[in-house]
Amino acid sequence: MGSLTRALHVSKLENVAVPNAAEAKLEEKEDLEKLILEWSSTDEDVAAGSHDEVMVLQHLRPHSNLQELRICRFRGTRFPLWMTDGVQLQNLSTLSLNDCTNCKILTLGLV
Repeated sequence: MGSLTRALHVSKLENVAVPNAAEAKLEEKEDLEKLILEWSSTDEDVAAGSHDEVMVLQHLRPHSNLQELRICRFRGTRFPLWMTDGVQLQNLSTLSLNDCTNCKILTLGLV
């Protein structure tokens, strides 16, 4: 993935183990402009907002050059620190949160 550029769509994240998410090293992909992170379903038989799901998203932290971020069907109750610290997403111009129904409070460090 060293030559990754422009856009990346990662789907079926419910099948990703935390160590695999860390291996993606998205924070090193400085040419990545658009990132879509998608879980397949909102099935209630999957533990809603499981710790693993939150940790997977934590480890999929993009480079600060990212301009567009879309997160679909994330079941966590909070977003990771990289979304709320005001530094990591400093170049973000578009944010879409689709069907992230367990997140009741949205605190983003966007200026």
